[in-house]
Amino acid sequence: MSSTLVLEARYGGGRLELTPVPHPHDPGKAERPTWLARMTGRGFEGAKVAGTFLGADQPVAPGLVAEMVCSESPWAGQLLHEFFDELYEDRMGWDGQRCWVSHFDHLTLVAEHDQVNTVHLRIELRGIADPPWLASMTLPLDPGVFHRLAANAKLFGNASLREHAADGPSASTTG
Repeated sequence: MSSTLVLEARYGGGRLELTPVPHPHDPGKAERPTWLARMTGRGFEGAKVAGTFLGADQPVAPGLVAEMVCSESPWAGQLLHEFFDELYEDRMGWDGQRCWVSHFDHLTLVAEHDQVNTVHLRIELRGIADPPWLASMTLPLDPGVFHRLAANAKLFGNASLREHAADGPSASTTG
């Protein structure tokens, strides 16, 4: 069973994958999950069928590929699964934007509901190395997907924390 969360556009292409990984600095001491965020999107609109070249069986390379390790902030009041839960609870619609930001702003999720049946989720992935970079994409999503995303984010994130705590330096010390 894969422990990757997948958010895929309901039309037009585009995908965000969130895979739990050990914290890059203190894997055994992390209190909140860390995710490898991978964003991919089509590079052109010429394909009749997403992912193929002019309807042929020739695969098309994605136009955008961006990855970043993103830890959930120890100071933020909302965990990722709680953000997804909130979006699901209000799936019938809300005014304005809902926002979730990871530690160091590496991953930002901004959700807007069209008051009909689509949530437009803007994903911003930031690299802070020199030179800094920003990749952004907006996924149209069915509001109902957030129920399963929330449950799996909690399940995968908690399992990852337990697994990496057991693998940490304190767990391997014998005395």
